[in-house]
Amino acid sequence: MTDDCGFSLIEVLVALAMVGVLAAVVTLPLKQTDERQDYDRTLAAMEEIRHAVLGRHGLYCNGQRQFTGYVADMGGLPALVDEDGTEVGDLVGEQDDKPVLFFLEPRALWTRDINGDGDTDDPGDIPDDLCWKYYEEQRIWAGWRGPYLDPPADGVLKDGWGNPFLFSDGEIITLKDETVVEYTFTSYINIFGRTVYKWTSSPPVAPGTYRCKTNWAFPLGPGSTNLKKNPLPGFATPYHDIASSPYDGAWDDCWEELPEAVGPPVIEPRENNEDPDTYRSIATNLFYGQGTLFVVSYGADGKPGGSGYNRDISMTIYPFEYTGEVAGMVGNSSRNFADYVSVCYPRFEQGKAGLVDWRHRIRVSGLEAGADDGCKNFRYGTAPHPGDTITQENDWNTNIPVGIRSIMAEGTAGKDRIYVFTVEPTGNFIGTLRLRSD
Repeated sequence: MTDDCGFSLIEVLVALAMVGVLAAVVTLPLKQTDERQDYDRTLAAMEEIRHAVLGRHGLYCNGQRQFTGYVADMGGLPALVDEDGTEVGDLVGEQDDKPVLFFLEPRALWTRDINGDGDTDDPGDIPDDLCWKYYEEQRIWAGWRGPYLDPPADGVLKDGWGNPFLFSDGEIITLKDETVVEYTFTSYINIFGRTVYKWTSSPPVAPGTYRCKTNWAFPLGPGSTNLKKNPLPGFATPYHDIASSPYDGAWDDCWEELPEAVGPPVIEPRENNEDPDTYRSIATNLFYGQGTLFVVSYGADGKPGGSGYNRDISMTIYPFEYTGEVAGMVGNSSRNFADYVSVCYPRFEQGKAGLVDWRHRIRVSGLEAGADDGCKNFRYGTAPHPGDTITQENDWNTNIPVGIRSIMAEGTAGKDRIYVFTVEPTGNFIGTLRLRSD
């Protein structure tokens, strides 16, 4: 009688299968944990970018809010530049006769040497004289005091998976279906002598992904006779009446088509646009171009679209998050308290000298006293309403960036008075500017 030693082939295969199952059971949670950590790192990186641009809210000293961040110091968003440090307006270029996306970087968040040649005095760089200092004439502090972010190792900001972020000056949307977004409003007299209103749609926009270049308000659709065309403060875009100024043919002027889908938000197609009684409009129809920083991570796979950890993640910094309207009283129906009002805040533009200056001069005599209170109020940040008397000196539709700013009431020589105030990303009424009492 002999003893059988060892294992049969079936036993070995069963053992290997059990080991494989056990390894899969252990590995899957570990992989999911790693992906979750990478996802959390991506969100944390986006939040750091937000803090670098907007500063950290909730910081106070002796009851006064402390303004930090690039916008408060430099007066606007950092420019998006290519690898040579050149500011680029579009996101789409060509490579081998095919459209490609530019992965631009906000380098001013971590360096003054924008082109990376070791010299900060080149055009486009931030020279020494634009670093943080006190401007005595304007009575405010301003200038670059970064780095606002830890400099990335290779000059490229990346998400938690090691893929580069896509930065865009303007929101990005995806149309999954053919979408009608423009309308023309016309009227005519029918055979019964009645005025009939007719809505016609422009050619539909093809499915795809688009970047908003110019602040854009979709038409409100049938039933509305007063379309606000780009009614956004800060960009000198006036109100228009759709009956007299149809919103037609502006899609290509306001939107840039991207070669690949980037992801949410998604605009669903409008339906029943010919019948005002059954028309359904899109609730959110306002999109931002200039002055908007849109940041996208393509997820774990580094490709547009997807689901789970492969889906796209986006973050948007809107103009209304870092600017505010500024208003005050500067006269009444009996007299003016000053001749002009000018505001001062930093405004850095690549390749242009200087950082702060008095700007946006309002002529007080051109302001109308309120019908109810008789006050003359100046206002920065709100577009004139239809019918308002507009002059070149008073048409300042400009929001002021948050921070400690100054405003000057001007009169006869030597009689000017400067007021220092705080701008929050809300409405800011700074009180009465009284230069004289005659």
